[in-house]
Amino acid sequence: MKPRITKERRNQGSRTSPIIKGKFGKRQKGLSRGPSPVILGSQESLPVAAAFTEYVHAVFEESGLEGSGVRVSGELTMSFPGGILRVFSGSTPPPVLSFRLIHTSDVEQFIPNPDLLYSDLSQSDPNCKDFWLNMQRLNTHLQNMAEQHTAPYYNVVLLKYQVFKPGMTAAPLHLSSSWNCCSTSTEFRLEYKHNLPSLCDMHVLLPLDEPLSNLQFDPPAR
Repeated sequence: MKPRITKERRNQGSRTSPIIKGKFGKRQKGLSRGPSPVILGSQESLPVAAAFTEYVHAVFEESGLEGSGVRVSGELTMSFPGGILRVFSGSTPPPVLSFRLIHTSDVEQFIPNPDLLYSDLSQSDPNCKDFWLNMQRLNTHLQNMAEQHTAPYYNVVLLKYQVFKPGMTAAPLHLSSSWNCCSTSTEFRLEYKHNLPSLCDMHVLLPLDEPLSNLQFDPPAR
C-alpha cells in the first residue's frame, strides 16, 4: 500500500508560493467576515479580500517519497462584499482591479479564469506576473450570484496554478505504512511525522473490501 496525502492549507507567503500584491488596497489574507460599507474615496480603492488555498499531493512508498518531490495545486479566490454591486452598477465605471503575483519563478502553470481574468503574456521577468479583471464580466458574474442567493460577500475563483517542490522537506507529512496479516486478525500500522508547527484535524482513509469486526485503534481515533 502506498500512503497518499492530500493536505489543504492556507498559503503563508513562502518563497516557493506566489504572493499577491494589488491595486485594490492593502494585501489581505482570508475572506470577508460580513457586509461593509462600500464607498469610493479619493484613491478609488475597493474593499476586496484575497486568499490562497493550496493542496499538497504526495505518494509515499515504504518509508520514502515516491518521485523526487511533491506537487502543489493552488487557487486564488477573491471575496467581494455584497454592497459592491451598487458601485459596479452605478453611473461611474468602477476602476479596473489589477494585481501582481511575486515569487512565481517556481510556478509551472497558471490557469486563469478565461471569462474574468487577463494576463500580460509579454512579461519577461519570471519572478512576477500581472493580472487584471474584465470589470464588465465581473459585474455580470456577481449579479448572477446575487440573483441565486443573497449573501454578505461573494467568493470568485480567479486563478489556479501548479508548483513542483523537490525533496522530502516539501511534504507537510511523512508517512510510512505496513500490514501484518494472519488467519484471525489483520494489523495495519501507520507512522507519520510532520514538518508543520502544529497539526490538527488529520484524517486517514483506509479502503477495505471485506466486513470488519472488533475494530480497535491505538491510539484512539474516531
